[in-house]
Amino acid sequence: MGSWWAVDMRTKVLVFALSLLCSVGTSFQALGAGIFRIVMRDGSEFIGAIRHFEDGMYGLSLPLGDRIVAVADVRRIDVIGAGSPSKDGEAGVPKPWAVVPEYQLLIGESRSVVGSMRSFEDGIYEIETRFGQVQVPVADVTRIDVAWMSALGESGVANPDGGAVLTQGQLRFAGSNVMGESLVPALLEAYVARGRALNTLWVSGTTAHERSLVALAPDRKKFVASINRKGTASAWEALLDGSADIGMMSRQMSSEESQRLVTARPGKSPIQVEEHVVALGGVVVLVHPSNPVKLLRLDQIADIFSGRVRNWSEFGGVPRRIRVIAPPEGSGILEVFRARVLHGHAIDPLIARTSSNTEISVLVGSDPTAIGLSEFAYVRNATAIAITDECGLTHTPSEFSIQTEEYPLSTRLYLYVKEKSGPEVQRFVNFVLSTPGQSRLREHGHVSLLPTLASQGMPIERAGAIGSDAAARQEIVKGLMAYLEKAKRLSVTFRFVSGSVDLDTRGVADLDRLVAFLKGEVPEGRRVALLGFSDRAGTAATNEQLAMKRARVLAQKLKDKGANVDRAFGFGSLLPVACDTVPEGRATNRRVEVWLN
Repeated sequence: MGSWWAVDMRTKVLVFALSLLCSVGTSFQALGAGIFRIVMRDGSEFIGAIRHFEDGMYGLSLPLGDRIVAVADVRRIDVIGAGSPSKDGEAGVPKPWAVVPEYQLLIGESRSVVGSMRSFEDGIYEIETRFGQVQVPVADVTRIDVAWMSALGESGVANPDGGAVLTQGQLRFAGSNVMGESLVPALLEAYVARGRALNTLWVSGTTAHERSLVALAPDRKKFVASINRKGTASAWEALLDGSADIGMMSRQMSSEESQRLVTARPGKSPIQVEEHVVALGGVVVLVHPSNPVKLLRLDQIADIFSGRVRNWSEFGGVPRRIRVIAPPEGSGILEVFRARVLHGHAIDPLIARTSSNTEISVLVGSDPTAIGLSEFAYVRNATAIAITDECGLTHTPSEFSIQTEEYPLSTRLYLYVKEKSGPEVQRFVNFVLSTPGQSRLREHGHVSLLPTLASQGMPIERAGAIGSDAAARQEIVKGLMAYLEKAKRLSVTFRFVSGSVDLDTRGVADLDRLVAFLKGEVPEGRRVALLGFSDRAGTAATNEQLAMKRARVLAQKLKDKGANVDRAFGFGSLLPVACDTVPEGRATNRRVEVWLN
């Protein structure tokens, strides 16, 4: 291939791309092809852009959404244009794909080729580089990274929804792989677009965990956001050593971690952080769609991932060895799974590990013997099974059950920022928590904090779970069921500190979201009811009084903000939604539900 393999090509590509970004009147269409026809071996075809390639998997941007395909399933890739629809009607290529990508093909540990992809056929890439055209066998390629530009705004055009115009600055993110893989990148793209960025450029870092977004503000000054997604456990460390402005965590920061921030720098000011719940998620157990096993108890799942059971026949499946796939150490998903499922048991050291949730889904979805742990937003072509908790309650992972946090392995996704952070950090956090930011999350398949209405009333299985202390209170239960017969529940559910009427972190922010929903999206004539519930830590009478007090306190808070509440009820420990024998279950049961009647 020649001595040019040793040249630092990424530097040349970045300098070249930034010079284009800074030039006035750059013609994107004249710079190279960016849209491809991907022909699959089964005869199907896609038209779109290649966003990334790693470990034999393409990430494609298509008109109807993103898609992951295996390189083994691709027969041919043809260049069809520069990103805008062709004259002969290449259907479905939207105008925002006026892109000019150059691809960096990583070969082994140290070599790379950078250039425009001309074609792919019979396992060979044709790449047009600045040194001429080269052929690269797909078997030699370990990863393909994309540096791509797209016109997201025009200088001098006012922001359409009143958001702050993008300015020169820098944001540094570190932590959760789940959040850094697609959630934060999607938010950053929306953030710079809303700020009227002229162009964007994604640049790969020195490792697979790093990449940066470069954008030009309307005044043509540079904005840079870097992401380092080594895992949730690395977030507080990056905040401590000053290498990050924003920590990404797929679980709440522990008291030990927050204490370390305060005490780890003797003689210097302690680091205090602000906690922001920015999205919701859940640890899901994935199997192949053809797997007959669609329900497992938590203890059975623990047996599989600890290596005590290794064959599907133990659970009524086909007699084949189970292939187990999990995230790496330091992953927030794995930490939640350890705490809520394994309960001290060690995870099997022989299982396969990968840091990409997308890859876990693809691997499980292509192997009938596989089982994997992933985040709810990455189910894709696999199947997320239902689970039965310690008390026999069965839970199916769904967007609504994760929004209400009643799925036992629900998680909250957090951003942590230092107190008195710079204005750019605060502007980004405010955008993430706003309706445009939350809508962007929903568009990309993540579970947002925006209230939604259930598609049905109270499920039959829940109506039967009235709790062991309800035998003498059947009339109360009967009256509740009659009231809710034609009602629909909202996803927003308020939870409280044990023994108090103090809302938790999410609940404080949810107040304003609920008020906006009730004022803008509730049909005329529908009445709002608040249903308060408790755990079973106290007596039935005490629990009922506490549940009623919480519902009334919340009703007053909503009324103070201009939202009317028709009724407030307190039902104590009736109708549990989680197992009350574990701390997480008790916290889940301490709640006020919002219903529309």
